[in-house]
Amino acid sequence: MRSATYLPQLLTVAVLSTAAAANTPFHFPLNLQFVAVSLNGQDLNGQDYVANSPDRPPTLTVKHDPKTKALTGAGFAGCNIWSGRVSLEGERFDVGNLGSTKMFCADKMATETGFLTALKIVTRWSMDGPTLVLEGDRIKLRLAPAPPDKL
Repeated sequence: MRSATYLPQLLTVAVLSTAAAANTPFHFPLNLQFVAVSLNGQDLNGQDYVANSPDRPPTLTVKHDPKTKALTGAGFAGCNIWSGRVSLEGERFDVGNLGSTKMFCADKMATETGFLTALKIVTRWSMDGPTLVLEGDRIKLRLAPAPPDKL
């Protein structure tokens, strides 16, 4: 019943992410960390996210640099840290110049490869309540807001 204890926190994050999305010129929830919950329906354990846990799922945070007016995405990919340039236009979502550190984690590489591949091919975004949904041709990545006390 652990998920019930997170309900008030998740509701707070949901309200904040909706407000953040409405207040940006991109209508995208900037500066919020999202945790991968599922990839094409396969569970990635995002509901049990604990920061710095060796078994934590991939994450995504999109930020806007007011000086360069560029959007960047970054996070944890499953084993390595990733970053890239993000383009938003309406519902369109694109990650370019995607790079990551180069550690090898034998038991985590399948998750990391799937997550990074998804980021390369998604073409649109939407919100399903507090959940960020990134979709493309035969790909659907669902990301939930990271609980504030678990960051």
